[in-house]
Amino acid sequence: PLNSYLAAACCVYYSYRVEEHWQRTGMDAKGRPKTESGWKTVVRETISVPIYLKDNTGLIRVLPEGAKVHADTVFKKECRRDDALYYAKGPDKAIGNSTHRRRFIEEAIPLHKMIYVVGQARERRDVVAAEIAQNKNVPLFLISTREEKHHSDRYRLWYRLWWTLGLIVTLGGIALYYAQSLSSSPIAGLLFTGV
Repeated sequence: PLNSYLAAACCVYYSYRVEEHWQRTGMDAKGRPKTESGWKTVVRETISVPIYLKDNTGLIRVLPEGAKVHADTVFKKECRRDDALYYAKGPDKAIGNSTHRRRFIEEAIPLHKMIYVVGQARERRDVVAAEIAQNKNVPLFLISTREEKHHSDRYRLWYRLWWTLGLIVTLGGIALYYAQSLSSSPIAGLLFTGV
């Protein structure tokens, strides 16, 4: 197992990022003062080891590289330059226009955490066993600490939204086609009014 960088959590996967706040003042096209601000990621890193997933059918190795990972947030803190964390876990130089505020965010899959995996299984090269790993021909490879229902509900919602949008575009195209072909007919007016 790994020890995560910010929270020192015992885990099999962690990803952290350090963001620095910036702000600059300038003039807009009309010569009025304009202030812009935002957050810039100054450090980002992801570390993982193979995950051994045990379920009611046995044990299978999961290689997280290339997966879309939904992990638990184990560390989140915003601080200024006078906080020891600012330089201890962040870069020693500030970005341009820095306000000297940083956010430290870390996500991890803790050891022995229940996970949900969707991906392509293949035969391992070292032993006769299966493993789940990235496959360029399979678009969905997901490792998540959230339950299956959370993801199935999200995909179902997106399916319904796209299906509805497709239906609206199709019916609109049909109505437009008939409106153009029947432009001199009184039926065109009825199509548009829905009567």
